[in-house]
Amino acid sequence: MKHKLLTLIVLLTTLHAIAQNGTVKVSLIDSNKEPLVGAQLKLTSLTDSSIFFFQTTDLNGNGGFVNIPKGLFQLTTGMIK
Repeated sequence: MKHKLLTLIVLLTTLHAIAQNGTVKVSLIDSNKEPLVGAQLKLTSLTDSSIFFFQTTDLNGNGGFVNIPKGLFQLTTGMIK
């Protein structure tokens, strides 16, 4: 019985790990090491070119995405000055 319970716990842990989505954290600075406030971050699917996430950086130049599904993506940044 102990062996079956351990196997079940390992299987449930593995299934939970497989089902987890990813996270991307970004910190943008300029050549003077100043944060890029309000820079655009775009995460695009490489399979069908659809935009999955769009975000802007905060006052510290930080931004990112959470709960990203499994797949291949391209991260594009942009800034209008």
